[in-house]
Amino acid sequence: MIAYTQGGERVHLVLDLHCPPFRDAPNSARVRGHAAQLARWIEDHAARIAAPAVRGIVSNPQETHHPVASLPKLTGLLIGRGGGFRTLLPGDRRRFPDAQSSFTHAFLSHYLWRDRMNLVWKPFMDGFLLASFEGGDSFIPCPPVGAALSPSACREIEAAWHGLHGGPSVPLRMEGILEEEVPALLAAEWIVRRSGTEYIHSTSAAVGLRGNPFKGERNAANKFEREAAPVLRELRSGDIPAGLGLYGRWLGRNPGRLAAGSFRRLLAEDSLLAFKRALYEADSLGIKALVAEAGGKIAGISISARVGPDLACIFFEMADPEHPGAAPYLFRAAAQAHGDVPFLSTMDDSGLPELARAKGAGSPRRVPLYQVAPENRPATHRT
Repeated sequence: MIAYTQGGERVHLVLDLHCPPFRDAPNSARVRGHAAQLARWIEDHAARIAAPAVRGIVSNPQETHHPVASLPKLTGLLIGRGGGFRTLLPGDRRRFPDAQSSFTHAFLSHYLWRDRMNLVWKPFMDGFLLASFEGGDSFIPCPPVGAALSPSACREIEAAWHGLHGGPSVPLRMEGILEEEVPALLAAEWIVRRSGTEYIHSTSAAVGLRGNPFKGERNAANKFEREAAPVLRELRSGDIPAGLGLYGRWLGRNPGRLAAGSFRRLLAEDSLLAFKRALYEADSLGIKALVAEAGGKIAGISISARVGPDLACIFFEMADPEHPGAAPYLFRAAAQAHGDVPFLSTMDDSGLPELARAKGAGSPRRVPLYQVAPENRPATHRT
């Protein structure tokens, strides 16, 4: 396995000591000889391994990793070179300032999807610039973090993008733009298009599912609580297999709508990767993972986290199809867990009408999101 060291400053060929055959003899002559041979092959192919679209195969640092061979050439390509972009690691969370008004500007909103997309970053002005590679697509998932947008900043973004791709052949696209960021992009003559909506609730209303807008959800949650007598608790490591099985049952609940190869199915399968990442790294990432247990089985799981002083985000709310009231029950529980934060985001609707209806329950504030791209003509603000 190729992995970063704990500080992310070097790359090594490592053995994972979770693997029983290597646990007792990581430094045996046989292992060292094979490692040296494999390291030479990796170094010979370092340029291909370090390519932005595939460098996600390099693992995050783990305490169980035992270095067996250094990889100086690959280290040089991955860290500080190739346009200055580096792979995003868990420790880079400290580089993100607190999200103020949108989940799109939060570390977890990007990192949780690292198994679906390869995320790289470089220092940029007073902050840093994030870029994403997903299959054959590449884009900037949010505006530069910690740096103000301006026409000159937009020119710097374009230059960094061309440096990452070795020229202007790959069109630049930037996602997660907020309304207040649009004027600077228009001034840079970038094309701005409406791309989605984020839903943000008042936490005080969500805590009790209060008011007529929450009437249906409140009734369903109360019925589930009354009839299923759920036990609400925090996630345990032993819950993860059952949690992944729960996701599988959810995927199978509507085979017509989630037909193989459909846009909805692909979104759901992508989200499974992020859900799995959140389950395995909940403790280290500061995620609040709540389990509703009914009849000795997991009826639902909520994944949420505080992303700023005034904002928490619910990333997943996964309920067993046999317990229709478990989802609003968990929504209420997540709101209670973040009761000291004024606002609660349920993210965007991915352009799906049924998801928009579900997220619109409770009359949340709808925050428009935009995508932008530079073009050689004046831009218009399209909504």
